[in-house]
Amino acid sequence: VAAGLPFYGRHSTDGNWVTYEDIVQRHHGAGWWSGALDEVDAQDERGRASKLGFNGVDTIFARTAYAAEQAGGVMIWEVGQDCRNVPTKHADGTNH
Repeated sequence: VAAGLPFYGRHSTDGNWVTYEDIVQRHHGAGWWSGALDEVDAQDERGRASKLGFNGVDTIFARTAYAAEQAGGVMIWEVGQDCRNVPTKHADGTNH
């Protein structure tokens, strides 16, 4: 049995999801690397004020430690939603 780690967040207003990479790109100045951050102020697709909840650095560490002790490890739902350290070129655009 593996514990799943989502690399995305969900809006509190409508439940729509946002990739972890997009969260980092849009909110990197919000105390991001403090580790304890699991929620940021955001706007949903309709422009309404929302909280964007996700598994932050400390939560990922805790879930991974728990899974190592109690399960067979972790599984990432969609690794393509993770944040890139190096820009990736796609056709005419670049993702950072």
